[in-house]
Amino acid sequence: MTTSCPGALRPFLRWLPRSSRISRLKSKPLAVPYELWSEIFRMLDNPELVVVSRVSRAFNAHAIPIYLALKQPDIFPALQRAVFLPPVRKLSCTVYGTKRFQIICYLASFLAQQTTLEDVYLAFNAPDPFTGFGPKQKPIPRRTVQTEICRLLNCVTPTRKTLFITANKVLISDSARGDLWSLNPAVAPPRRIQHVTILQATLAAKAGRPARPYFRVALNTLAEICGTTYRNSFVLDVLRSLHVKYSPSPDDWAVVVLNAVRAVGWSLNLTPALSAADWSHILPQLDLPHLQELSMGPHETTYSANPELHDIGIADLDAFLIRHRIIERLDYLPQLFPHPLPVSGLSLGSLRYMTRLTTTPAHFIHLHHTPNSFPALVDLILLGAASIPVAHAAADFMAVLSLLGDTTEIQAPALRLRFPGSWIAPPPKGLAVQCVRSLLIFGDFAWGVDALAEFLAPFEPGLKVVEFQPTSRSALEQTLMSGLQRRVVWLEKVLW
Repeated sequence: MTTSCPGALRPFLRWLPRSSRISRLKSKPLAVPYELWSEIFRMLDNPELVVVSRVSRAFNAHAIPIYLALKQPDIFPALQRAVFLPPVRKLSCTVYGTKRFQIICYLASFLAQQTTLEDVYLAFNAPDPFTGFGPKQKPIPRRTVQTEICRLLNCVTPTRKTLFITANKVLISDSARGDLWSLNPAVAPPRRIQHVTILQATLAAKAGRPARPYFRVALNTLAEICGTTYRNSFVLDVLRSLHVKYSPSPDDWAVVVLNAVRAVGWSLNLTPALSAADWSHILPQLDLPHLQELSMGPHETTYSANPELHDIGIADLDAFLIRHRIIERLDYLPQLFPHPLPVSGLSLGSLRYMTRLTTTPAHFIHLHHTPNSFPALVDLILLGAASIPVAHAAADFMAVLSLLGDTTEIQAPALRLRFPGSWIAPPPKGLAVQCVRSLLIFGDFAWGVDALAEFLAPFEPGLKVVEFQPTSRSALEQTLMSGLQRRVVWLEKVLW
């Protein structure tokens, strides 16, 4: 098809009499039945739909909804030419090139009028998104561009309950204020920092790189975490993208994902400040393709034998892990379920990058489908809860050891296993664990040298190091350690 409108429609108008083709296009473009025009426009590609939308208001009303329904990566060309717009639910736009400032101004005005948005994705494809040009390529002051970007972000950011997610940071907002985004005051840095900055700018200029700007855009929001209200400010050095997922109901949560860094790997810590109902609604909305580390458990101390359990359900977490297949480190203590646990929907491909896993023994069993479910796992930390009887936790832990016994040295060549000392019990008969290279036993010890030596016997094929981290050291514990070194002579190191 050609790029002109009559040329694009010529194959579909051959059935019209020659004498009426031009007159129909000029005076009554909708003389053809409505359904037939819709079928014709659906056969056009993206540039042709934009061209057709310029012919008349009737063609515009037909072409623009079809263009928007095709899930285009950039709908800005259609928005600029739209005479009629259906309710916009999903919007994706790239803020690009010399028209960056015009696009920002247009989107800020357009988004301020929308009430049906569910998903908005903006990509700022430029080394410095805070530059812009006006007519005849005249540079626009940086502060003017930043002010307009703040107006755009305030139009797209919901004022109801919102979860702001950035690399290494989570902000929770329940503020009803209309403007969450504002400009930092342009305060000059201290003199010592000025010299360093000038030197860095000089070196960057010689290398052909733009200097780092003083002026920044910041998010100012009220964060309510664990009942404590305080002001938190997130500074954006380089704004790359903004992804907002709105909830259908104003009473539910909205998720805002900010990408303001160049880093490939993301680390995310979800604090257990929200209720289970909130997380069950938020977790399905999260889509972080570069997420590599996810912490959802207690972060006060890793070696606590009685941590609080997180309240995100196992089924919701399984679906999350299936969508995020490159996670390397997962710290997650699931809520309690009656035994047996539900069947996991995870496949081997969902866990093949996992190198560190912190969880409960029951959840490890839930995830472990085959002897090679964790081909890259090198650090396994097992914790429990005060509400679980020690005998029950020890039974689950022994079941984990049986699973590890089915894992060969080739499948997991250097596994480090960490667990509470209160779980130590006589191992199952015939158990042999080849894949564990080191043990770290923490917490209180309630066993003697003979019981500990019996427990360590199945690990002899591969175990090299045993490290003890007691809650409080005593002369008796030191005697046990020295006695263990004489009893288990095949160990290379015993540390405490």
